[in-house]
Amino acid sequence: MSGLQLFGHPGRSGLNARFYFDVTTDGVTAADPDGLDLPSLDAARKEARTTAAEMAKEDEACPKDITIGVRDRSGPAPVATVRLSLRCE
Repeated sequence: MSGLQLFGHPGRSGLNARFYFDVTTDGVTAADPDGLDLPSLDAARKEARTTAAEMAKEDEACPKDITIGVRDRSGPAPVATVRLSLRCE
């Protein structure tokens, strides 16, 4: 994931699932080729929310639209989506 820092840590257990976080920022998508091992879909959603919030904090551009599509190994369709839209007035 070039330039994107996920804030979780790869799991150490074989019970974890691999989730991929495809990030779209202002219409430009960066697919996640590596993924992250997490214990559940809920943990992946939390990771996506945390990552979107951190991205918004780090980039002072406004307005800002961030979408993170969370997918698993089952295919290209997201199993969860986090959208963050920031407007400054």
